Amino acid sequence: MTPTLIGAVVVLIGLLLLVFGSRLAMLMFVIACSVMNGSATVILTAVGNVSIAPAVTAALFLAARCVLPSRAGSQDLTRRLMSNGWLILLVGYGFISAYTLPFLFGKSILIVPLRPTAGPYTLVPLHFTPQHLTTSMYMVMTLLGAICAAVAVSRRGAGAKIARLGSIIALIHSGIGWFGLIFANSSLNAVIKFFRNANYAQLDQAFDGISRMTGISPEPSLYASFGFTWFVFVTELWLRNVDRRWSGPASLALFLTLLVSTSSTAYVGLIAYGAAVTVRLLLFYGAIPVRKGLTILVCLLSLAACGMAVIIGSEAIAETVGRILRLTTTDKLDSASGAARATWALQGLRVFLSSGGLGIGVGSFRSSSIFAAILGSTGIIGFVAFICYVAKVFRPFARTTYTWTGDVDRDTATAAGWTVLMVLVPAAVTAPSPDPGLLWGLMAGIAMGLRNVMRQTVDDVVRRETAKTAPDPTFTVPAGGRTAVTSTSHADLRFAQREQ
Repeated sequence: MTPTLIGAVVVLIGLLLLVFGSRLAMLMFVIACSVMNGSATVILTAVGNVSIAPAVTAALFLAARCVLPSRAGSQDLTRRLMSNGWLILLVGYGFISAYTLPFLFGKSILIVPLRPTAGPYTLVPLHFTPQHLTTSMYMVMTLLGAICAAVAVSRRGAGAKIARLGSIIALIHSGIGWFGLIFANSSLNAVIKFFRNANYAQLDQAFDGISRMTGISPEPSLYASFGFTWFVFVTELWLRNVDRRWSGPASLALFLTLLVSTSSTAYVGLIAYGAAVTVRLLLFYGAIPVRKGLTILVCLLSLAACGMAVIIGSEAIAETVGRILRLTTTDKLDSASGAARATWALQGLRVFLSSGGLGIGVGSFRSSSIFAAILGSTGIIGFVAFICYVAKVFRPFARTTYTWTGDVDRDTATAAGWTVLMVLVPAAVTAPSPDPGLLWGLMAGIAMGLRNVMRQTVDDVVRRETAKTAPDPTFTVPAGGRTAVTSTSHADLRFAQREQ
C-alpha cells in the first residue's frame, strides 16, 4: 500500500469533519473530492496497483458520519435503506455474483476481460480476477453514496447548498480543463501532473498537434463524462430559477467547454440532452419558462453565427474543425476503437444468453455500454432492478419532473433526477463496467433524499392544519374515571401528501 500526499490531506479533512462537521458538510466534501477523478489517496499494490480515488476515501468518512448517533436517531437511515431497495437488490446480487458465477461458468464461456492483457479482441476463458473484487467494491461504494447522500440532505434547506456547490464544481471543472489545454506544453503543466497521480493510463491525446481537453482526469472521455454530469445538473437548476446567478454562468461555461473537448462522449450527451429539452419545450407547456427557451435559442444562434464567421474567415480552421468533428463522430465507428467497442458491447448479450439469464458476475468482462454490462454481469435480476431504480429516481409520470415549482429543495431534487437519467446516455455507448459510478449514486441519493424531505414537510403541515381545525379529541368522564382519547383518521389527507 502506497499512500500519497493528496490522501493525507483528504484523510485530515475527513477526520475534522467527522468530529466537528455535519452530514451535509461531509457530503459536500465528497462531492468536492469527485473533481479529482485522476488522483489517488492510496495505491493498493497487493491487488494489482489499484488506485483509490479521493472521493471514495471521503465517502467512507461520509458513511461513518451517517451511522453516528443523531437527533433523528436511526429512522433516517432506515427510511433511506428502504427507498433505495432496488439499488440494494442490484448491488447485492452483483456482489454475490462476482464471487460465485465466475466459478460456476468458469472455463465454459470465453470473454474479453475487463482489463484486456492480450489485445482488445482476444477471448480468454472466464476466471476469477482482481477486477471482480474491485468492481464489486466500486458498486458497493455507489450504493453507499446513494444511501448516505439521501441521509445527508434530509434537512430542509439542503437543496440550496447542494445547488450552489454544483455550480462551483462546474466552474472549477471547466477552469481546470482550459488551464490544462492552454498550458499543456509549459512548465505550469506540472500542476496538472501533480493531481494526476493515480495508477491509471494517463492519456494526453491530440489531433494534428491540437491537445484534447483532459484536465486532471485520466483521459478526455472521463473528463467529458464528468463535465456532462454537472452540465445537466446546473442547466436543470437554471431552467428552474434555482440560484440562477450561479447556475446560469456555470451551465454556459460547461457547454462551451464540452463543445471544444473533442470528445464523442460529450457530443453524444449534448445531442441527447438537447433533444430532451426540445421535446419538453414543444410538448409540455410551461415545463420551461418562455424566457429560458428564448435565451437558449439566442445562445445557440449566436454560437452558430460565430462558428460560421470563423469558418468563412479561415479555410484552414474550417478544415481542421471539420476533420476533428469527423474523427470524433462519423469516423469513430470505422476506427479501431469503434470496432473494439462494438465487439465489447455485444459481449453483454452473448454472455447473458450463455449463462441462461443469470449473468457471469460483475467484473468478468469488458463492455462499452452500461446496459449491456449490467445485463451480462447480473442477468435479468440486476437489469430489472436497475431499470426500476432509475424509474423511481426520475419519476417519468410525475408532473413536477417536467415543470418548475419555485421550491428550491423540490427543484434541486428534480434536477438531480434528470442528471441520473441523462448520464446514462453517454454511458450507454462508453461504460466498460456495470458500475454507474459514485457520482451517479450521490445524485440519486440527493434526488431521493430531498424528495423525502418534501414529503415530511407536507406531513407536518397537514398535521398542524388538522390540529387547528379538528375538534378537541379528548373528553372527560365523571370523577373517578379516565380520560379517553379518540384517534382521528388521516386517510382523507393522504392525497395531499402525494407528489403531483
